[in-house]
Amino acid sequence: MVTTLKILSTYLLILFCFILLEQCSTTKVIKVAGTEEPLHAELIIRVVNTKPCITLYSSGTCSYQEAAIQLGSGFSSREIAYGCLLSTGEAPEAAIVTNKSEFGTRIAYRCAKTAPWSVIYLGGENRSFKDCKEYNFADNFDWSKVPHFNQAGSELVARNCGGFAFEDLVKEVKQQSGESAVTELLIKTLPYNARRQVSMDNLQAWDDEYLKLPSSEKNKLIPEFRKAIMEESSVLALERSVRYADLDNPEYMPAMITRMRRIVNSTPRYETDAASEIILRRIAKSDPNLGAELGCLELEREMKRGAIVYLPAALLVVAYGNYSCPAVLPTLANSNCDANYFCPDGQNSHTCDTKDLRSDIEKAIFSKENIRELSISMRDKALLAAALPLKESKEILQLWQERHSYTIEQPSEPECEKIYILGKKGVPCNCFKNLPNSACGKNYTETTCVYTVDDVHRKIKGVVSP
Repeated sequence: MVTTLKILSTYLLILFCFILLEQCSTTKVIKVAGTEEPLHAELIIRVVNTKPCITLYSSGTCSYQEAAIQLGSGFSSREIAYGCLLSTGEAPEAAIVTNKSEFGTRIAYRCAKTAPWSVIYLGGENRSFKDCKEYNFADNFDWSKVPHFNQAGSELVARNCGGFAFEDLVKEVKQQSGESAVTELLIKTLPYNARRQVSMDNLQAWDDEYLKLPSSEKNKLIPEFRKAIMEESSVLALERSVRYADLDNPEYMPAMITRMRRIVNSTPRYETDAASEIILRRIAKSDPNLGAELGCLELEREMKRGAIVYLPAALLVVAYGNYSCPAVLPTLANSNCDANYFCPDGQNSHTCDTKDLRSDIEKAIFSKENIRELSISMRDKALLAAALPLKESKEILQLWQERHSYTIEQPSEPECEKIYILGKKGVPCNCFKNLPNSACGKNYTETTCVYTVDDVHRKIKGVVSP
């Protein structure tokens, strides 16, 4: 029987491979619109079909379309991935026009007589920038109503148009108009998001380009930074301004205090985090008590949204001002057993006290480094330092430390992981070799088991599958 199944499976595999080899893909190119002057351009659609149609999943497809604009002809031709697609199997009533002048080359197209026009700016080195603004003209397309690239660049960013990265926009501006034009672009786009080719986790693309500027060009942004700090401005403009302006200038302090009070009394949202962290640290340097008060308000606001450990600067200024801030207690009480609360590192008999942490807190406050890059160890210590002025913290820390010595009461078999895979609930099982990190907090749940903590008898017990 086993031999027969092996022969059958081998036959089916050979048949499947044969069918794959026999599959044939055909590509049909459909031209839906074209123009010759002043630039040869065509709207084309590629329809790709594969027969016989074999897919591994029911949602698979053996037919798809690609829209493109083909520019020029022969060896000098170029394609950009914009255009129109077939909707009902018929070619759309599309149109395309081009424009070429000393200010650059522009393309406009629409996919139906009643549809709006889209505009694309062509750049060097295969760069192209599509405007997400829609242009509506009843008759012929009117290029006089469309700005040239040197006027439109900042507006593309302001409108959050996708399809291109900010660094490519900067390259094109610099190639066409020089370094000073890049500075002007950065001034105009100070309040806006800028798309990055890779990641936007730390610095956005705007910041990358600002840091590349020579000092003479950076100086041109100082008045813009001052305006964003001293007057009403967007959160992003404020964040960039406090990052790069000289905040030791005393004239900024009253404005920063006003902005910080407004932030801590606003709806919780992550967009304000970076600006508030920089401002809090600067206020704390001049007035530790005020910095700590505002930092505590920021932590209270954060508790409505999520975890206060994501605001390390607020924890640092509370600790630096030796301020009693009850907002930190719930997080301390729910700490994990692997929290870095011990001093010196590497032992677990002495929980850090204020004098142990003072030097590290001051170093972080006065550092020019990005506070968000604090190590996990230092974030733990910032939370601990912020909690130590509160008398309630001593009881929490005492219980937290005692649980490190609790014994674990659990059966030797079966393993909780096996029971978890089988989907059985509430079955006693073996889950731990060491004290679970969650045992020091209040949420006694691991991936493959749940348990209880018995502080009277100093035990971890009742270990069962979740």
